[in-house]
Amino acid sequence: MRMRKLLAIYYLAQGLLLIAVGVGGLILVDQNHLLVIKQWLRVIRLDPENHSIHWLLTKVLPVTDHMLETFSIGSFVYGGLAFVQGGGLFFSKPWASYLTVLVVGSFIPWELYSMLVDVTPLKLLTLGINVVIVGYLLMSELRARGVKKNDRLTTSGPRECQHTTWYQQSLSRALKMSAVQEHGESVASDLVKDVGTSRSCAGLCV
Repeated sequence: MRMRKLLAIYYLAQGLLLIAVGVGGLILVDQNHLLVIKQWLRVIRLDPENHSIHWLLTKVLPVTDHMLETFSIGSFVYGGLAFVQGGGLFFSKPWASYLTVLVVGSFIPWELYSMLVDVTPLKLLTLGINVVIVGYLLMSELRARGVKKNDRLTTSGPRECQHTTWYQQSLSRALKMSAVQEHGESVASDLVKDVGTSRSCAGLCV
């Protein structure tokens, strides 16, 4: 359960970050992208004229407004999906586990394919984390379903036995009345003993 809560917090934080990135992308639309980014860098006390930062900006930019809008929409969609996953996992909803398995599991084939070209520690770590998440959630849901099934069997068993006991008691009374009318009290007692023996055997299931 603790692992599930940690996953929930991770996906909620991821959703918040992606939505923030999407908002940032929309802010840059119809503006001087390089100027705005340099202003942001100054706010967080980074020198935009630094050689490494300047190289990064010149490689990433220029970007078009269409690229920013597409990137922002993707961030909003995936951020919303992460929020849904995180909320469902936090409240231990089974559908959230299956949704997370579906989303995370869909990345694994692409990660394996990318490793055919180049294997890096980061790729191995990402693949390992995703495999652990999928395996943990699947095992947790299968275990929970097994527990629920055992609970249903446990609760239904005594009811069936109670029904059987009631039926045997009714049969015993009917046989006794019929035997008294036809053969007398002694034969009725023998029949009741036979029914009582079978009823005691059936009582083992309770």
